[in-house]
Amino acid sequence: MASNRGGYDTQVGTWQLPIRGVQQQVPAHQLPPDAFYDALNVCLRSGALVTRPCLKPFTSGALTSRVTGAFQYTKADGSRIPVAGTTTDMMQFPVDGPNWVSIKGSATITGSATDLYHFTTLTFGTPGVNYLVMANGKDLPLQWGGVGNVVVISNAPPVFKDVTTSFERVVGLVGNNEVRWGEINSLTSWSELNSRFLSETPDASVAVKNLGTLGIVVYKQRSIWVGYAQGGPSSAAFRFELRAYIDGPAGSAAVIDANGSHFYMTVSGRVGMFDGNSHQWVADGIWPLIKADIASEYANRIVGAYDERENLVIFWYPRKVDSQGEATGMVVLNLPFPSANIPMFAAFPGLCARGVSAAINIRLADNMDHILVFNSTGGTVNRSHILDFATRTDDSAAIAAFYQTGLVTNSNTDLASVSAELFFLRGLGLGSVKLNLVTSNTLSTRSGDIGFEDISVDLTEIPVKEYFGFSARARFFGLRIDYTPGPTVNPTWFGARLWGVYTR
Repeated sequence: MASNRGGYDTQVGTWQLPIRGVQQQVPAHQLPPDAFYDALNVCLRSGALVTRPCLKPFTSGALTSRVTGAFQYTKADGSRIPVAGTTTDMMQFPVDGPNWVSIKGSATITGSATDLYHFTTLTFGTPGVNYLVMANGKDLPLQWGGVGNVVVISNAPPVFKDVTTSFERVVGLVGNNEVRWGEINSLTSWSELNSRFLSETPDASVAVKNLGTLGIVVYKQRSIWVGYAQGGPSSAAFRFELRAYIDGPAGSAAVIDANGSHFYMTVSGRVGMFDGNSHQWVADGIWPLIKADIASEYANRIVGAYDERENLVIFWYPRKVDSQGEATGMVVLNLPFPSANIPMFAAFPGLCARGVSAAINIRLADNMDHILVFNSTGGTVNRSHILDFATRTDDSAAIAAFYQTGLVTNSNTDLASVSAELFFLRGLGLGSVKLNLVTSNTLSTRSGDIGFEDISVDLTEIPVKEYFGFSARARFFGLRIDYTPGPTVNPTWFGARLWGVYTR
């Protein structure tokens, strides 16, 4: 180290990979080095911080109307077909593509942007046929066997606002409190005796989901019920227990199946996890940001998806600034990697350049998992996209990205300046970022004072050591990185250190 007459002779602070994500529940100067104070449109991937995956066109063809729900259907022969329900249509993406095709036939579909389609499957018969069941809470439920067009399920089943399958029965929600189920391996038998009214809690039901061998989970607005399968007559096929008095999801599309648990977002933007027995909130670090941003009156439009390959859960939610209620706000949640010594969740906020009306996880001919996203911006162009890390714009629309560290305390009043040492991946094609120093003396603002230096850091250069100096006296210091992702801008961040220079 240099002498105390100059040089980078004291380390003021260090910041590591933000495996705790963004944390705004504690003051910025109390954050650990592996948490950020703020960020936008970034997430963790392969031991680094990168731009979140962006929207890449899935096909050039548009869908007939706004997509309100989607599902990956698997035929009895193993072929996989994405199916999308819209406000006026039911469409499939054939195995051989290249565009979406209507399978509505003569069925009546009269939904709106708030009548979201939900799907489940039931396989039976000889030879076995995997039947897709579709319900939007407004029209009679539909069925499809993988060929031809959809048809209304016969024998007048109820109008379900959500459906799932458990122990060879289709189970649906009717009204505010009723859970109704069919007979084993049947879509045409709907006895009124096969029901249970969960009226012990007066809040309305929101979603019903299958959960492993437990049976089903019924999410209500402020309570969670578990239904266990049991023997006996069909009328007693499930035994229900109230599991918790706790805020439930904003809607059925806001509940995601991942790693054997359900992840969901509430009306206020809080993200919870329920495994059938215990519940926990998993993204409270960014909840102050989300609850100030979310348009709760449109919260039933929240949608989410799970990317198994990347171990990511992503939610899209409507923002207060979006007057039409389009879901452009994002929560990107990295799930824990215990085998890689990452035991915690890491949540990051984001903004999508296109409104999202539905999202699903699909696996096509490449046998790789993808998140398929449906665009609703403007309500006139209804297209499908794949979330892709190699794509750095949302359907050709630019996005902004940044991250801001917590504040470190400067205990040395003799420091005349500080210098940042950044740890980025370096090489051709990585572009540049803007670096600013964040300072604070009295902590009078939560975020500190962000400088205006906009120092350009060229990531295509590969220096042995590189320091970026700032002439600033302060009690607290932090760093902020800004950039616009693009074909030639692809920052990959590992961490940073801050060094101080003495005046004497």
